[in-house]
Amino acid sequence: MGVGENLVITGTLAQVEGLAVVSQSDVYVAPMQGNALVEAMAVGIPIVAYDHAWHRNLISHEVTGVLTPYRDIDAMARTVISFLNEYPKAQAFGAAAKNDAFNRFGRDAVAQRLCQPFYEALGIAKSEYK
Repeated sequence: MGVGENLVITGTLAQVEGLAVVSQSDVYVAPMQGNALVEAMAVGIPIVAYDHAWHRNLISHEVTGVLTPYRDIDAMARTVISFLNEYPKAQAFGAAAKNDAFNRFGRDAVAQRLCQPFYEALGIAKSEYK
């Protein structure tokens, strides 16, 4: 497919560098990711990830990305190739991931979760706060 010249395996990068690389990517491949996976979701990049507990908590299979069997390199490679061959479909996964990331991890969602116990302790009704 001629992707060899465009394949980047970065290893560990500073957050700002990693986000810059992800923002310019066509597909994000996540064999074992933590918070970087949430960042890739927020950028809206199509994601292929191994199916294990952490990724399953973040990615909805065939909705916000594709989960491949854990450590099945061939399955992951096939999925990346299918993303490149059917890029509009892959982009739809990326758009869904971005929406999900902001709904679950965006500023308003996190602020709500952090403030909720205080509102409850002070007896403030849900209708009185955002």
